[in-house]
Formats: sequence, C-alpha cells, structure tokens
Amino acid sequence: MVIASLLAVIGDPIAHSLSPMIHQTIYQQEGIDAAYLPVRVERGGLPAFLQAADTFSVKGFNATMPHKQDILPYLKALDPEAKRFGSANTLKRVAGGYMGYTTDGPGLKRALEEEGVSFYGRRILIMGAGGVTPTVTVTAALAGAQAMTILNRHADKAQAAAELTTRLSGLTPQWGAMDGAPSARQAQGFDLVINTTPLGMAGFDDFTNFDFLDTLAPKAAVVDLIYHPFATSLLKAAQARGLQAVNGLGMLAWQAFFAHEIWFGSLPSPQTRRTVLEQLQAAASGCR
Repeated sequence: MVIASLLAVIGDPIAHSLSPMIHQTIYQQEGIDAAYLPVRVERGGLPAFLQAADTFSVKGFNATMPHKQDILPYLKALDPEAKRFGSANTLKRVAGGYMGYTTDGPGLKRALEEEGVSFYGRRILIMGAGGVTPTVTVTAALAGAQAMTILNRHADKAQAAAELTTRLSGLTPQWGAMDGAPSARQAQGFDLVINTTPLGMAGFDDFTNFDFLDTLAPKAAVVDLIYHPFATSLLKAAQARGLQAVNGLGMLAWQAFFAHEIWFGSLPSPQTRRTVLEQLQAAASGCR
C-alpha cells in the first residue's frame, strides 16, 4: 500500500507522545490518506533525520524536546511567530527544505478560550521559567494581560524569562523565587495561575503545599499544562476550593489542530475535534 502523505513527530524521548494518536484519529475521521509516525531523534541527530525526511518526501513533522530551538538553523524559512519566539514545533515541506512554525502559543490561547478563559485584563501568576514559559507569557501579554509575575525555583531564570517577555511583548512582568510553592503573599489577588513546571507530573516531585490558592482572587482559574496525570494535585486542590481547573490536554490538542491546518490547509471539523478530545481524555484519565 502506498501512503499519499507521510508525517512524523520527532523528539527524545518520544514513545510517550500522544501526537500520533491525535493525528491518526484526524486522518481516520476525515478520510485523509496519511500516516503520522513517532521518530526518536537524539540531540545532534537533526541533520541525519532531515536528510531522511527529504529522501522519503515527508510532508511535515512536529518537533518536541530537545529540538524546538536546535532545528532553527536547518530550516529554509521561519513564520513570523516562530521567528518571534525563536522556536518551531511544526515543520512544513517547502521548495528546498522545511519552513518552521509555532502552534504552541495559538494552541494555548484557543484551548483556554474553549474553557471560557481569556488572557485579556487578567492578572497572571506564572509558575516556572522553563522552555515553554516564554510562549505562555508572550502569548498572554500580546492578548492583553494586565499584569504578570513569574516565579521559579531559581530566581535568575525567572528574571531571564521576564526580560525576554518584555523584549518580545512590551509587558514587564515581576519576577521572584519560590521554594516548592508560591507563598500566600506572592499569590495574593491573582485571577489566573498557570503552572509550567513539572511539579505534580508523574515521576516528579509535587508542590509542597497549596495554601497559596486561598489568596487568589475569587473565581480565579488555575491552569496546569501537565496532563499526566489527567488531574494533578494542583488541579484537585483548585477544584476543592471552587476554582476553575484546566489541564494541558486542550493545548496539546489545539497545537495539533493548528499544525494540521498548516499541512493540509484547513482545521479538522468540529466533530473530528470533539472525537480527538474524547480520545485524549480517555487516554489521559488512565494515567495515575
């Protein structure tokens, strides 16, 4: 059997990725003759992969850690948003190579909008200063966030993330250190909290306490980009306090939907998107 379009996701590790399930579900639901494969590519292995991708006429691929920044020098061109963030997670075959895009920021924004959460006018507390943090902070700032504070175990990294956010968006976040969890004072009055750390992820340490949730604004939203487990301790603690709790599955799905649009010219249908989300929830709810 000849497959019309070959696509992939690359990273290391990659076996845990839910992206193949998402995209194969889209192809099945929409009658698209394509295959989407997980490919383990170690750091330093991009030249060999790109040569193979060219040989096999790979239509496009997603890049996850550790390749979102490392792949930039190998690309033919960059979309303005990918250039802004200095990161590409979606690659599309063009004449002479691949063009890089980023769908992480748009995916997060759209996923939160689907939950009724807008960045506009929000006072946002960001926990963490890792690789995904600038995508979150700049996306929120450009969407009209009122104020922002970035906390991280190492204050210098929080400062660097704040400075990058200012340079890319014009918003100047406050920054500081947290030791296992924000203090009640640090969380006082915020109406949107976003966790970008691995705290609470399966196999990682958890937050030391959740007292800081008690000092958030009434009806605040708490977003955890983790989806393994499906409901983290942070989200359970937020729900117990009557706060809105949102996990990372929506962002995972929407960054994939936008990648599909780049490759095939249109978003999956609403029914297909619902099917994907249902399957993601079923898969993630089994992760304890």
